Amino acid sequence: PLAKRVVLAMDTNINFHTAWDNWDAWSAEMAPYWSEDMVYDFGFVGDWFASPMQGLRSWFDGEHMHYNVALPDCQFTDFIRAASDQQCTSASYGIARWEAPFAGVPPPAGKPWVRVRDLDFYQLDGDRIKINWCIIDVVDMFQQVGYQLLPPAPMPTDGYLPPNAMDGSPAPLSAAVDPRDTEASERVWRAALHEDYESREGQARWWAEDVVWYGPAGVGTAHSREEYRKHFLEPLHAAFSDLTMRMDMVVCEGKYCGAHFYLHGRHTGTWLGEAATYRHVPIRFGAHARIEGGRIVQGWLIIDIPRAFHAMGIDLFARARLLAAK
Repeated sequence: PLAKRVVLAMDTNINFHTAWDNWDAWSAEMAPYWSEDMVYDFGFVGDWFASPMQGLRSWFDGEHMHYNVALPDCQFTDFIRAASDQQCTSASYGIARWEAPFAGVPPPAGKPWVRVRDLDFYQLDGDRIKINWCIIDVVDMFQQVGYQLLPPAPMPTDGYLPPNAMDGSPAPLSAAVDPRDTEASERVWRAALHEDYESREGQARWWAEDVVWYGPAGVGTAHSREEYRKHFLEPLHAAFSDLTMRMDMVVCEGKYCGAHFYLHGRHTGTWLGEAATYRHVPIRFGAHARIEGGRIVQGWLIIDIPRAFHAMGIDLFARARLLAAK
């Protein structure tokens, strides 16, 4: 698909860190892939830089420079890259030493290696990228180095692992995709998103009984439909009332799907250790799935937890700074 070709060409420059700290050279490399009014929408990082950013210069001065100074030469492995003609999504992890403050939070003295869970969604306008939604699991990165911002997760974490299937790397290999699989996967995926998040049915009926779901920090990895329902869906719906969904993108290719969306609701119950604040909270999600035989057999999820907590009146970065100072 066109979107995959454009994103892959652009991403090669990102992963090679081509002239990463030289605006003139970097912008010359990147400009062919982006519209002039492009938007880069990163996860919430407090006052570190403003997001979303509009235009290449704003992105360069914002997320790009901040991230690459904190986590220099971060090497990303994409394990899902699904696309249509005008939309693309990827699920990835990066490996880097944490060497400088991230969102004002200093690394431990040893500057440890961290694994950064990452996802991206891209909307094209013709043959150029117009919008890039990007979220990393910041809370998970902090917790890897001992900054425990949340109560212990109800399930252990297995990480953010690649698909357990020979579908290409990253999956899927487009040349081998059957369009009938794309259509069938999208029907299942849209139904699951609606029932799990919007309709409050909470039965996870589109998930395989033995699904493996790589959940975000504070939740952990589910190894069954029941664990996914009990430890993720039930607490989510018990904590938020009057939920509405704003969908930004759903994209499927073959047996792989992704979705970027917000839930908006009132925080009326305990969630991730925080008692009800009765505030209106936007919860930003990036989700991926592998679908076989009409059921989701693997799932991946990142939540912009700092953004949700900020809306509750809680500064997770301040909490992390206090832990780092001990």
